[in-house]
Amino acid sequence: MLLAEHRGYKIKEVPVEWIEDLDSRVKIVRTAWEDIKGLLRVRWRFLRGGPP
Repeated sequence: MLLAEHRGYKIKEVPVEWIEDLDSRVKIVRTAWEDIKGLLRVRWRFLRGGPP
């Protein structure tokens, strides 16, 4: 989305239907850390001029 917005594309929000799974398991800290690393990687590549 960062690259699309940078190139002038319009970004739309699309509603989705959420179905809650009460039996799901998530490791919050590990998942959050992996997400942060991914965001930093995209940011770094974008700032260097390459594709995210």
